[in-house]
Amino acid sequence: MFAIKKILFPVDFSDRCQGAARYVEAIAARFKAEVHLLHVVEPLPEPAGIPISEWVESRRESLERQYKDEFPFVKLVQATSLGDPAYHIIEYANQHGIDLIMMPTHGWGPYRRFLLGSVTAKVLHDAKCPVWTGVHLEQAPPIEEIAFRKLVAAVDLGAHSGAILSWTKAFAEEYGGEVVVAHAVPGFDTKPEIDMDQEFSSELARRAKEELAKVQAGSGTAWPMELASGDPAHVLGSIAKQFGADLMVIGRSELHGLGRLRASGYSIIRNAPCPVISV
Repeated sequence: MFAIKKILFPVDFSDRCQGAARYVEAIAARFKAEVHLLHVVEPLPEPAGIPISEWVESRRESLERQYKDEFPFVKLVQATSLGDPAYHIIEYANQHGIDLIMMPTHGWGPYRRFLLGSVTAKVLHDAKCPVWTGVHLEQAPPIEEIAFRKLVAAVDLGAHSGAILSWTKAFAEEYGGEVVVAHAVPGFDTKPEIDMDQEFSSELARRAKEELAKVQAGSGTAWPMELASGDPAHVLGSIAKQFGADLMVIGRSELHGLGRLRASGYSIIRNAPCPVISV
């Protein structure tokens, strides 16, 4: 039976975190889940000469003070630790049987973590449980306006496609949500290639529709399908925007027991007009 019993919410006291807290409360209240607040203090040089132990205690008090009234309708567990944030988030999730990690993205760091933040990128790469992320959360709506009425299940036809649909189905049923299945068909970037290969692209789209129908049949779903040719991040973002999606669900591949977000997943999250859950 589908259930979200424990949500881990890593807190860094940013404006984005404040916005994410509204989504955390909304989902936790819906599923009657425990909310685990975790703040990890990085072992940087002692700030202003304050012993690190005192700094950690100060952060613990800030966590308790700032969020004591934030989640009035759910059970709240708070923890503070010292070390590498991503490592401690993953370890905490594993040790406490967390069902969902919820955290905002940040515009810090280069390369794969660009516009995500290194901590979020590492958690997305290594977490075993689903991970919820969102951009522009400093502009999050009031909690009473948060709903998940329209969902996009982004499927790449890989081995994980069925799991994406099954997770989306269970979540959508909880909210009575409407779902569309989205897929980015490989495309061509230059005009000569487009002109020469339109027939080939049409054939790829036809085959993709057939495969999507098979995956849906295996998952017990028959949702509308939206396909377009091009870069996955652009295609899926456009479909989600046109659909007015409240949530997008994407997949991660399995490697040595850990969830590995594919390279395109980071771009999809960065460009999504709504929060994204990777499962």
